[in-house]
Amino acid sequence: MARDNKSRHFCLHSTSMIKPPIFIVNSQQQDNLPVTDRGLSYGDGVFETMKVVNGGIALWQYHYERLLNGLQRLYTDVDHHALHHHINISLISVRHRQQEHPHEQGVLKLIVTRGAGQRGYMPEKDEPATLISIYTPLSDGFLKDNTAYQQQGVAVHICNERLAVSSSLVGIKSLNQLPYVLASRERQALAVQEGILLDKDGNLIEATARNFFLIKDNVLYTPLLDQCGVAGVMRRLIVGAAALEVGVAVKEARITLSMLKDADEVFLSNSVSGIWPVISCAMGSSIQQWSVGTLSRKIQHYCHQYQNDKNGSLASFLSSPPSS
Repeated sequence: MARDNKSRHFCLHSTSMIKPPIFIVNSQQQDNLPVTDRGLSYGDGVFETMKVVNGGIALWQYHYERLLNGLQRLYTDVDHHALHHHINISLISVRHRQQEHPHEQGVLKLIVTRGAGQRGYMPEKDEPATLISIYTPLSDGFLKDNTAYQQQGVAVHICNERLAVSSSLVGIKSLNQLPYVLASRERQALAVQEGILLDKDGNLIEATARNFFLIKDNVLYTPLLDQCGVAGVMRRLIVGAAALEVGVAVKEARITLSMLKDADEVFLSNSVSGIWPVISCAMGSSIQQWSVGTLSRKIQHYCHQYQNDKNGSLASFLSSPPSS
């Protein structure tokens, strides 16, 4: 992130990628915002990271509902017409890019902050929210690795970093993500693809960027997210539709390390990377191993088909250009 001293704006522009990202701020294609923005100063905002499928946003309705829930929980007012217009402008820009690069896959990150403000935690009244979209093409390396992880499974470890109780923020994706940043750094020295986060009581909550599931005796378990953790949109699809389609019961519960060791199958979910089966987990000096299970494969297949189906993706009217 570069700094423009003359305009007192932070510049979002990046020159490190072969295919440059697209930056849109408040419906305008630009790459800077005021240095006084509360999202920068205090992490005062929310975000969604969304997969672009056939010019639309996969699982859009789920993303949108979580975004609005997050804004409501943070008491952030946003002009819904402006938000809709901003997203439409973002998608039109992405469509133009993908017409030039037909096989390109990408991710659209939508950020909503409380807007610019003066010094101090207390928000100012009537300050308009800042709307930011960042479209990033997925690299060939990412796509190759992700396909391998989906097919062959991944290795994970139990993180030392613990998640604190935060009932007012549980479930949403706020701009405060430092626990996940610190936890992600732990695996840099390890030959693993993900880290599993526990709460203060030692219960499994989630991975650093994915939700967690285990299967035992034909029952699908996922952590109860009532004190901490992010309620992923792919998690919602799995709990609400995929499990029913596959024919397994679902239980949201406190999941202990002993339950993990006793699991028949384990997998992780993410709306961009899909379903990753877990084949090993480092727990201190011991390593627990699993095979990629049949039920995990069925859920993986269902979610992949659902996301890539124009109707099943829940792409709303926002995936079409706005009417004149």
